[in-house]
Amino acid sequence: MKDTIEIQVDSLAFGGDAVARHEGKAVFVPGGAPGDRLRIQLTEQNRRYARGVIVEVLEAGPARVAAPCPTYGECGGCQWQHVAYADQFQAKVDIVTRALQRFAPREITQWPAPAASGYRRRARLHWSRRDTLALGFHARQ
Repeated sequence: MKDTIEIQVDSLAFGGDAVARHEGKAVFVPGGAPGDRLRIQLTEQNRRYARGVIVEVLEAGPARVAAPCPTYGECGGCQWQHVAYADQFQAKVDIVTRALQRFAPREITQWPAPAASGYRRRARLHWSRRDTLALGFHARQ
């Protein structure tokens, strides 16, 4: 599958992928930010959705920022460091609101993190003992 298309990112999905629409299908792309115009290569096509990878950022959206972590591109720990914190927070509120919609809550209280980074207190490390002991995070995918 070598189809290359251009898309405009609309939002962010649970799990970290950017969401766009193309020919009536939702298209999920890791590494996209709201407002981005991207050239992507499709890696999977289904009747209702498609997945792709970024070939080129044609125009960065207003939510795109430089990721502060030097290993962001390889690490699987943080999916949205390339998105401004205010946009990350709004995306997370939208995701939770959609998930709770069928329960019709009257009000959803929102609490932003105390800082844009450095506030987490827990990490899930993985280890392997093939040739030597290795400890760390899983890579993306």
